[in-house]
This record gives sequence, C-alpha cells and structure tokens, in this order.
Amino acid sequence: MTFINCFISLFIASLVLFASPLRAEKAVFPVPLTVHQQGRTYTLEELRRGVADSDPEAIVNLGIRYHLGNGVPQDYREAMRLYRAASDKVSKAAPAIIGLMYADGLGVAKDYKEAMRWYKLGHQRGSASAPNNIGMLYQYGNGVTTNYTEAMRWFRIADKRGLVEAANNIGNLYDHGLGVKQNYAEALRWYHIAEKKGSHTAANNIGSFYQHGRGVPQDYAKALEWYCLASDKGNAGAPYNIGRMYEEGWGVKQDWKEAQRWYELSVQRGDPVAQLQLADLRLRLMRDQTQKSGAEFPK
Repeated sequence: MTFINCFISLFIASLVLFASPLRAEKAVFPVPLTVHQQGRTYTLEELRRGVADSDPEAIVNLGIRYHLGNGVPQDYREAMRLYRAASDKVSKAAPAIIGLMYADGLGVAKDYKEAMRWYKLGHQRGSASAPNNIGMLYQYGNGVTTNYTEAMRWFRIADKRGLVEAANNIGNLYDHGLGVKQNYAEALRWYHIAEKKGSHTAANNIGSFYQHGRGVPQDYAKALEWYCLASDKGNAGAPYNIGRMYEEGWGVKQDWKEAQRWYELSVQRGDPVAQLQLADLRLRLMRDQTQKSGAEFPK
C-alpha cells in the first residue's frame, strides 16, 4: 500500500459526507538498525575489521547484524557476546541493547531486573533510549511496581536527549490520564511534537484522535490522512485502522475487499489485532460470496 493508495483513499473520503488502540512505543534500539557513516553503509568486512581494531561502535553494529540476522545467521548469543564486549569498552549504546535483550529474553533468560540494571548503566553513559526503556518498565510494571510518575520522569529525560518516541510516550500518558490529569489537548501537542520528529506511532495516534473526536471535532477525512501518513512511514497499526474505516464505511464507501487489503498489510507488519480482524472478515466475505451464488454456507 503506497502513497498513491492513500491519496486515492483520501480523495474518495473527501467526496463522502460525513477502534483503534493508542500505542505507546515499545523499548527501542539506541542506535539505528542500519549502520551509516556520512551516507555510506558499512560492509560486513568493514565491521569485522573494526572489531579486530577494538572499535566499540563497530562491535555494537556487528552485534546488531547478528541480532537481526542481517547478512549473517541470526544468533542472539553471538549478538549478546558482542554487545558485552562493546560495553566493556565503554560503549554508550551497548548497555541499553543488552537491557533490551534481557527484557525480551533474547539469547538469555527474560529478566526485567537485569534489564533495569543495564538500562541504568546506559543512562549513566548518556544513552537517549535507556531512560525511555526505563520509563516503559515503570509504565507497565515490568520488574518494578507500576509508577506512572516515574515513567513520565524518565520519558522526559529521553525526550530532552532527543529520542523521537519519548514525546509519543509522554503524549500517551496524558492521553490516558496515567500519573497525570487526562488532557487530550496536551496529549495531542506531544503527539504532534513526536510526529514532526518522525514518529509514525504518533501519526497513527493523531489519526485516532480525529477518528473518535477526542479533543478535536470528529473528522474521518483527517483521520484517514493521518493513518495514511503513518502507514507510509511503516507503522503496523495504521493499515489496520484504515481497514476498519473501509470495513465499517466510516468516512469512505464501505468496501470489504479494500478493508481486506489493508488488514493484510498490517498483518505483514506483525500486528496481532489485524490478524484476528482479517480472519473474521475473510469468513464474512466467504459467507457473502456463498449467499450470492445461492449455495449453502457450512455451519
């Protein structure tokens, strides 16, 4: 589903008269997943030479290669070994990634307390993502008692250090009134800050505000515009939201086939909610097709 698909959808929505969950971004990698220097991508051989020279940045980035299976077989244990080696050389990025490995149980037993220990080391070294990930632990009560005030404090630290998704997470707390008085206007302000920095999650959340009329007049055309923007940036939930609009006929002509196409894109990006919705819609499409043919649909 490309920008052209979204443009067509927006054009159709503009001719029509007048359920999606908001998402806090998960714990994030503290370094880009693709490694660039002055617009040039490091080759695997260059990274290995850097490792041989004990360059902590090269060691971290080779670890990411093994972590993601990018150009090498995916191997969480090897990734962890490299991350630890980089941390021993006082890498700023490595501790936060090690914490993420413990939080997700990748190559090690899941251990939120150990994740917290590594996140705090990353924070001490100036990592932007480490305080964000600490905030997520407090927001969801993973390894610590749920504490939204602490979550907000850590998200603000991450935001001041320039982490894009931290602003989205601050907006999420205002949106749901977690640790602060619920304030849609303040939530929307933070979502816009995050979106301007490049957050597709925030763009999706802005779309939800317009779809449901929270803090702004309900406007399906604007909702679709924001969902399309989020989808074009790679957001997994946005295609699901677009699919819902087509399935229900919210601001667009009801079109189950079009809804199915958007759900399929969302499923491809790993959205579990879309997977359930897609299965239900396919069943209804089969039932509808059977009824049109005059055959009896099996019970």
